[in-house]
Amino acid sequence: MLEFIGTAAICAVAFWVARYLWNFWKYRRSVNAVEALAIAVKARADFVAASAGHDAAEKIYFVAVCFKSLADSLSYGKVANPLIAETQLDVLERMIGSPDDIAFFMGRPVESIAEIRLGLVRARESFVLLHRAGK
Repeated sequence: MLEFIGTAAICAVAFWVARYLWNFWKYRRSVNAVEALAIAVKARADFVAASAGHDAAEKIYFVAVCFKSLADSLSYGKVANPLIAETQLDVLERMIGSPDDIAFFMGRPVESIAEIRLGLVRARESFVLLHRAGK
């Protein structure tokens, strides 16, 4: 009987560790999706700035900064810039709602960005919890 209890306890611990690692992997994928989008948006902003001037790229740079700050917040577990947290969330919501924009910035067809959108949705959930905890 004691062996059965020990085996059950080891299985429970192994299951808990596997679940923890799975959740952590999903969380890191969401952070990576935000970082990838931030890099893509910044690259697009650099292109616009080079061809049309810095004034034309100002809004795109702002979106890139929002995503980079949001990725940093998720990586460090603390809202990096509380003054623009609501704006970051708003930019993220708009990007999630517009797969065409994600496809444009990433340089991919709309059909191939489902994983990135899923990562953004998970990042939004994590950022909302992080932002609420900071209030």
